[in-house]
Amino acid sequence: MDYDLTRLGTREFEHLTQALAIKILGAGVSVFGDGRDGGREASFTGSMSYPHPDPGEPWDGYGVLQAKFHQRPRDPASNAAWLSEQINGEGRRWRQIKLSLPRAARFPRYMVFATNVVLSAVPGSGGIDKVGSTLDTLAGELGLAGWALWHYDQICRFLDDSPEIRRTYAALTTPGDVLSKLADVLDESHRSIGSPIARHATKALIARQYVRLDQAGDDTNSRLPLSLVGIDLPATSRKSDVATVAEYVISRGNQVLRPSRGGPSPHIVLIGGPGQGKTTIGQLLCQVFRVALLESRPTSVLGPQAAEIYEGLRAAMSRLELPDVTARRWPIEINLSAYGDAVAVDEHLSLLAYIAAEVTKRGEVVTVEGMRAWLRDWSWLVLLDGLDEVAAASTRLLVTERIDEFLVDIGDLDADVLIVATTRPQGYSDQFSPRAYEHLQLRPLNTNEAIAYAQRLAEVRHGDDADTVNEIVQRLRTAAREPATARLMQSPLQVTIMSLLLERRSRAPRDRYALFAAYYDTIYAREVAKPGETAELLDEQRTHVNALHEAVALRLHVQAEHAAEAESVLLVHDLLGMARQRLQDEGHPPSMAIDLAQRLVDASTTRLVLLVPLRQGSVGFEVRSLQEFMAACSVTNGESPEILARLAPLIISPHWRNTWLLAAGRLFSEREHMRSDLMTLIERYDQEGVTSPVTMPGAGLAVDLLGDDVAIRTPHFQTMLTDRALRLLRLGPGLHVQRLAQELLAVAQANPTARALIDRALDASGENTGREAVAAVQLLAEWADSANPPSEQARTRLETAVARLTTEQQIAAAVLVDRYAYRSLLSLRARIGTADTGMDEMIPVLQIALNTADVAGDPRRLRSKTIIADVLRNSSSFPAFDDGITAFVTPALASDGAQRDVAWAVVEELAQLSLACAPRDWTLAAYLRSAVQEITQRMPVGQFLVRS
Repeated sequence: MDYDLTRLGTREFEHLTQALAIKILGAGVSVFGDGRDGGREASFTGSMSYPHPDPGEPWDGYGVLQAKFHQRPRDPASNAAWLSEQINGEGRRWRQIKLSLPRAARFPRYMVFATNVVLSAVPGSGGIDKVGSTLDTLAGELGLAGWALWHYDQICRFLDDSPEIRRTYAALTTPGDVLSKLADVLDESHRSIGSPIARHATKALIARQYVRLDQAGDDTNSRLPLSLVGIDLPATSRKSDVATVAEYVISRGNQVLRPSRGGPSPHIVLIGGPGQGKTTIGQLLCQVFRVALLESRPTSVLGPQAAEIYEGLRAAMSRLELPDVTARRWPIEINLSAYGDAVAVDEHLSLLAYIAAEVTKRGEVVTVEGMRAWLRDWSWLVLLDGLDEVAAASTRLLVTERIDEFLVDIGDLDADVLIVATTRPQGYSDQFSPRAYEHLQLRPLNTNEAIAYAQRLAEVRHGDDADTVNEIVQRLRTAAREPATARLMQSPLQVTIMSLLLERRSRAPRDRYALFAAYYDTIYAREVAKPGETAELLDEQRTHVNALHEAVALRLHVQAEHAAEAESVLLVHDLLGMARQRLQDEGHPPSMAIDLAQRLVDASTTRLVLLVPLRQGSVGFEVRSLQEFMAACSVTNGESPEILARLAPLIISPHWRNTWLLAAGRLFSEREHMRSDLMTLIERYDQEGVTSPVTMPGAGLAVDLLGDDVAIRTPHFQTMLTDRALRLLRLGPGLHVQRLAQELLAVAQANPTARALIDRALDASGENTGREAVAAVQLLAEWADSANPPSEQARTRLETAVARLTTEQQIAAAVLVDRYAYRSLLSLRARIGTADTGMDEMIPVLQIALNTADVAGDPRRLRSKTIIADVLRNSSSFPAFDDGITAFVTPALASDGAQRDVAWAVVEELAQLSLACAPRDWTLAAYLRSAVQEITQRMPVGQFLVRS
């Protein structure tokens, strides 16, 4: 069989030749990793049964393997000339090495040159003989006892005889239409899965061709193909240089990622806020890998629709300047909210079984064992989308456990899998372990990126009207020059909505709530302006239509907190019932209410297209941010006391955070008298209960409100929010300080009063003898390492703050370098040395803290301490302890009575232990705080809205 070796690239070709050397030359082979290797991919020594069949005598001694990869091989004659030149270059280098070596030093007796180029076998004049002549000359000059040339045809024969190596590189080396050749890859007992997999890839290519929010604001209701409007998204990582997500993931996916290859875990978590494009970039990645998988597949097999989509995506890859996909991974998208609903019903449902069921849904019957064979023998890309949408604590625990078990399957099968998971940052606390996943943070779009994306949208929607395109883009440029509106153009969803709005209005909204409100008004006005009875109905019944959207959104968002309900859909029958009840409550006779309800539901789901069919007989909001906007409208209806009573319990919940921010935006813009009430509510929340002083959800909310620019036009309230947010420093260092530093930097540049408040708070924190001073150092380090104007001033202040630290605080601050790689603290780290309380050290430190906790005379705390001690005794690591506590507490908190009280007492005791940690043990305090936060913020709170 022939193989496509050009797709390997230099790195993977080197790895392939190393694997072949181990098989062919034997156990005496030592391979070299990436980097400087002295011109060797591997070395070998000792006696070996090579060459075979024996042309003379077997090799015995020291030798080296060198790989010569040509990215674009040409005709055999040109290939031979290129390879001879490469060998002559190596010869010159080896001659220099030999001259410089001591007489007794080891020098190769044998050399193997491996190449991917095709050489002619014509005797005398062919490339094989010509390159052989070059090698004979080299052997004479260097005193070699033997040489070997592994050219393209030789390597193909080696692969024919090496099924394990062939399977390892199958996604990279299988030529042509790979899906038609799966029988050559899969073992005989599972070859029947090949055809279903091939059909699934084609069907998924068709099903996933459009972006969400595709009909909104479009007069023709035409859908927007992903191939025309998809973009790569900017991201950052503390571990790697990342420019854009798709480019980075493709480059990683082009490598062989089997666990046996060693190296860091390849998986990725993509973290981004509402509307930042996490789902869409995942959709684009899967489509790109489907295109690679379907490459060379005949149009007659693909069908005309899939062939057109394929060509469109190929053009998009060129437009986006994405790297070539050389590893043709099979992509599979998993909606984690849907998977969560499934495991809530069957908690033992493995991720692999769920994937088999999802493939079967598209009409392809596959078994779990068949999928296991496919996992073992082929390369995969697995998209796990939307962990944040799994709100129920018990369900989230099950989902993460099943994902961890899938990682075990990957290791057991030595499978070549790249996982890309997505989540919002709110409520995320490393459920995807940093040991197994690299964390990428989506970066806000800058002005140029936002305008480029908006222009692309305008050209796709109005390509035949250059004047309209220019007018829209000019309005967007004007909006981008104003700070208030520029902050509303930092995500793809915001830019999409803004561009749709500016088709019909000359000025942009100035806050995020106003952006969504204007969007809803715009599409409503579009439908009312159309001729016909439906437009007249929408115009006359807007109050009812608004109320219906708000009620459905609130119901779905409450529903999504609970197990088996994360997917947020509503039966059409129930929607009709809600509309009928609304109309009857407003005084419509039952017979009239039934007819009018049907007409309102039809108009809402077919014309306004915020509520859309998601499953058979069910509707929901396709764009989650629109559901949250409508829920915010519902929460903020009524009198002030009612509104505050609804908002209070939602403060702690990340599931409700975006709704809370949009609700605050509405109150700030439409109910000015409630602004002070909101400030009081946030401040009071962190003063109540045992856990709030440890997690400070109110202060965290204040940070998010600053980031959302809720108070950007009211400096007084912006300063009040700054004061609330600064209280996070009391918790000590951690990820929360990174977010705080980011938002305070923007506030300090725009608000002199707030800047003065920040300076005073940092000075006061610096005088603190506990963890607060270390948190202030972390905030200044964040600023000092940034590229923004305050950096130099921050460096000066940082030096002063570090100088004031006690010895114990300096040890704690040195750990920040290990955790967050602050360049500005490297000198402190060098002076202090290693001080991090690693995962392995946390168990004894926690044991000491638990033993010293004074709970005398408090039976409730004593019982909690005993429970924690029992879990700790049975835990080999802190993650195991965390899992044990969560497994005990989560189901108990969902129950009623005494069991719930015991569980809550355990949570409160963990909070007390966090507060009691010494400054140098801030990492333990942070982990305990994270455990408390994860438990408390996952408790359902929507029932309070239902009661109100």
